Amino acid sequence: MAPTTSIKDRYQKKIESFGNKLRSTRERLGFTQEELADYAGISFTTLNRIEQGHVNPSLATIYAIAEALNIPAKDLI
Repeated sequence: MAPTTSIKDRYQKKIESFGNKLRSTRERLGFTQEELADYAGISFTTLNRIEQGHVNPSLATIYAIAEALNIPAKDLI
């Protein structure tokens, strides 16, 4: 029988952890949210929601963010 909880609900702690790691990496590398969003080709609102753990980013978004930060995507996960 399939679980009744959504993927987001089952992995909420990991989604929040990803957002925290992204925020700390972005700050360590000296990017503002506005700069990183622009370089990654996503909206400021989307980046903000990812960092707050409100959004489960797609794999493509994770790769775009990593590329903008000039780091391997695996370093964010």
